[in-house]
Amino acid sequence: MNKTSIYAAALAGLASAALFPAVSIAADDDQGLQEIIVTATLKAESIQNVPVKVTAVYPDELLKTDLTDNRSLQLLVPSLTYTAGPSVNTASFAIRGIGTESSSILTEQSVSVVVDGVVQAIQGQALGQMVDVDHVEVLEGPQGMLFGKNADAGVVNIVTKNPVIGDFSLITHLSHASFNDDLATAVANIPIDDEQALRVVAWAHHNDGLIYNAVRNDKEDDDNDYGARLKYLFEPFKGLQFLLSGDYSGDNATTGEGTILSAGPGTRVAVAAASLGIVPGPNNLVSMEGGSQAANPINKGVSLETNYQLGDYTLTSISAYRSYDLIYIFDPDGSPATITQGLDVQTEQQQSQEFRIASPGNQFIDFVGGLFYFRKDVSNGQTSYGTFNVPSPPLPAGQLASTGDIITSLVNTSYAAFGRTTTHLTDNLSLIIGARYTIDDYHIANNTEVVPAYVGLPPTFVQVPSSQSGAQSDSNLSWQGGLQYKFTDNFMTYITATRGYKGPVPEQNTLTSIALSKPEIPTSYEAGVKTKWLNNTLIVNADIFHAVYKDFQAATFDFAAVPPLAQITNAGSLLTEGAELSVTASPVKGLTVSANVDYLNAYYKSFPDDACWLGETSAEGCVRTGVGTAVINDSTGNRLANAPAWTTSWFAEYQAPINSKLNMDLSGNYFTKSGVYWTSSNSPYSRAPGYGVVGLSGGVSGSDDKWGVHLFVKNLLNKHFADRIQDVASAQRGDEQQYFDSDAFRFVGISLDLRY
Repeated sequence: MNKTSIYAAALAGLASAALFPAVSIAADDDQGLQEIIVTATLKAESIQNVPVKVTAVYPDELLKTDLTDNRSLQLLVPSLTYTAGPSVNTASFAIRGIGTESSSILTEQSVSVVVDGVVQAIQGQALGQMVDVDHVEVLEGPQGMLFGKNADAGVVNIVTKNPVIGDFSLITHLSHASFNDDLATAVANIPIDDEQALRVVAWAHHNDGLIYNAVRNDKEDDDNDYGARLKYLFEPFKGLQFLLSGDYSGDNATTGEGTILSAGPGTRVAVAAASLGIVPGPNNLVSMEGGSQAANPINKGVSLETNYQLGDYTLTSISAYRSYDLIYIFDPDGSPATITQGLDVQTEQQQSQEFRIASPGNQFIDFVGGLFYFRKDVSNGQTSYGTFNVPSPPLPAGQLASTGDIITSLVNTSYAAFGRTTTHLTDNLSLIIGARYTIDDYHIANNTEVVPAYVGLPPTFVQVPSSQSGAQSDSNLSWQGGLQYKFTDNFMTYITATRGYKGPVPEQNTLTSIALSKPEIPTSYEAGVKTKWLNNTLIVNADIFHAVYKDFQAATFDFAAVPPLAQITNAGSLLTEGAELSVTASPVKGLTVSANVDYLNAYYKSFPDDACWLGETSAEGCVRTGVGTAVINDSTGNRLANAPAWTTSWFAEYQAPINSKLNMDLSGNYFTKSGVYWTSSNSPYSRAPGYGVVGLSGGVSGSDDKWGVHLFVKNLLNKHFADRIQDVASAQRGDEQQYFDSDAFRFVGISLDLRY
């Protein structure tokens, strides 16, 4: 099916939905689907009344299937894709194909992750277990007008549960699965008096290594994460609420162990793999990296949210401080020898303050507006050391050469004023107008420190002492306009136009660069319908979208360089467009089924100066620029990396009583993703085929909801799919490395839930 026919079918579907007559049949009061409340407009509203594509996920339900890590959201939300990486902070989300892949902590993402109203400057801050989370909202398309910072592709909005005054409860969850995957969580809600309550959350998670390392003869890619969260709620009188939150989490993992996907004939990688008995391929789960791989992130923060009812208006203040520290040891050369070893020491601190006012609903003009302040201080120190394959003169026993330290720091201060109004022109027709004005200030410094180096160190690796700094400012007016029309209380349509913004980011985190990219500016158009049928036992939502991104901040990787070079380059423009369909039904009491189908067409409209893929010839498109030995690839027309044309997710759950004391429930989920390229240059070696993943769960629980036991299996067919493919560093044509996340392995386990 070509693009024209796909859009014709999508438009026909929207039109037929609009013309379909309202049908109502008798239904049990408890058979209808539960109303979902979201805060996509910074006001609590039914998801069916919000004029934006939103997908809501309830993690409590996912405990039964053991989908407790927010990286698993990609198996439930078709528009959301996840890219793993050698380091925890290189992992990233993309929405509708748009994301920012970078190996630097200095680079902010195009998908903003917000936890309890606080923007997370680094996506690695929010990756991990979804413990005591009320719900997750995935907002698709540019959302930066209301949501803090750099949300020009969308927002993953995570809302954790608040303390409940007057209620004592203790909730525990224990699970054990394959690879000794053990998770223990505990939640205590503790009332203090009629005005105060505490909610205390703690968790610990472990799984054995997933990848066998043939050089070190051990298992790698294990996980040992842990954390705690405390919330204190104080309501001194009706209309005033203080919510103080603090959290701390960490991990101790041998992360980022890549395996050889392919090796060119006779290359060094092919020879090394053969010597270890490794057969490259998509199912190769044996690594040959000789150096260590370890990550130790620490994430912590505190926030104070104050809500005050001033008459019918709500005043909100959110003050927050967060810090993130990471020590990351990695093997950049990917070979069995200790040619080079990398050490990154990364730190980040952020402060944010938001004030906003929201009007009551059902007024002629409903509005929300406010002021936003954000500052982050980031430092990234890089060191390379090793033997560098230099045989003479010999190094003293146990000693490695060092290239020196490259320390890059960035201070970004952002100020914004925003507002959004909905004017109800009639009982059915509403006009949406919003805007956000942002000022960004940047101060960047790069300092190269040379330490005593081995005399035989190759000149390519020798750093030159330097120190430089620079400053830059940028401002932007982003906006949104649209119309919303309600045919009935159960049938709403909308159309919106949105201009987004993502501020400049450092172009390189190596050498002595202090240059910043241009800002990333999307212009997006979206039309959709949201409908409820059959006494709210059937919900059908659909939308189409078209967005053009000017100066998209594309990640390019030159692994042929020595040492390998990662950088951000502004592509001239890219386009992302598609259609999305979501159906949820409760055909009989106790049974809920849902289906989501997304089509995506995402490609570079203009990207003439992309990096060549490893070994690309002039006949294949790698051309000289005329400046020294520099070469480029014209990626105009290429598909975006990790942007599948089709994704689907299917979910079904059945709950029924066995007798007066026991209930049973069965559930299943199925996710499919079509093939993708993992490089913007669309290297034929980076092409990954499509796949499907099946999950099943079944269990029993007490009718009083005090306990429950479930058996589950994730990835029933044990489908190994890569969450990242890249060239092997300093390798040759055809040498590709792949990275797996835990979702790419079959896990069979059991869980126990207790509530007191």
